[in-house]
Amino acid sequence: TRFIFNYAKGYLYFGKDDYLKRTRHGLDYIRNTHRNPKTGGYAWAIYDGKIVDDTNHCYGLAFVMLAYACALRIGIEEAR
Repeated sequence: TRFIFNYAKGYLYFGKDDYLKRTRHGLDYIRNTHRNPKTGGYAWAIYDGKIVDDTNHCYGLAFVMLAYACALRIGIEEAR
C-alpha cells in the first residue's frame, strides 16, 4: 500500500505515465492477492504469493484506505 501511495504521489507531482501504471498494478495486487472477497477484508501478510496471516489489523486497513484514496485522487476510478 505504501508503494501505491508513493507512485500515486509521484504521478501527481511529475505526471509520468509509468507511475500511473505502477499505481494501477499495486491496486490490482492488493485487490487480487490481499483482499478476501468473502469478507471484504485484507490479509496482513503474504509469503510467496500465499496468505500466511489473514488478520485484519486496523493499522493495515488504514494504509489500504490511504492507497485507494491516493489512487482515486489521480483519477483511477476503479479505486472507488
